[in-house]
Amino acid sequence: MKLLTVFALILICSVLALSSDIDLDRPCGSSMNPEQAFERASAVFLGRVLSIETRHTPRTRAGSTTPYHEVKLKVEESWKLVDRREITLTTQNISPTSCGSFDVGEKYLVYADRLNDTFFVSGLSRTNRVANAREDLQMLGEGRIRLRSGEFRTYRIFVYGVVTFILILLATGLILYRMSKKPFRST
Repeated sequence: MKLLTVFALILICSVLALSSDIDLDRPCGSSMNPEQAFERASAVFLGRVLSIETRHTPRTRAGSTTPYHEVKLKVEESWKLVDRREITLTTQNISPTSCGSFDVGEKYLVYADRLNDTFFVSGLSRTNRVANAREDLQMLGEGRIRLRSGEFRTYRIFVYGVVTFILILLATGLILYRMSKKPFRST
């Protein structure tokens, strides 16, 4: 399920990148001002990159895979959603010169989006190195969310899966119970 979600994220990011008029001379996310980027993003936080792992989507019928990165960050300040000291997100941008790419040890102001339980950063967000995010940091001010230890995780898919399973189980039991109470009629 996680691979399917990541594959969907990469597909969405690819469509967004191809359908927009990206000017490669502009800095990352400059088509939005900091206020617009903050409103659009699911999560906004400042973090240092701890590790980057390259992964691949499942093979297509043609036999090809698409690479993406799983980036683990240590969160230092947070303005939106993230309340833990660590978070893992994905990005399809594996070229070091593209927007949305990360380097281990560097600090970034991250504007992340979320699909199901996976956070992702696209090349169209204002995610940038802290050194290049002065305007954004002035607008954001001090971090508003108190951070707790541990890794940020959402369990929405798991909870929905358990609830759905229980409902299906109850419906099946009800149907079997009703079938056992009806007399069999022969014609």
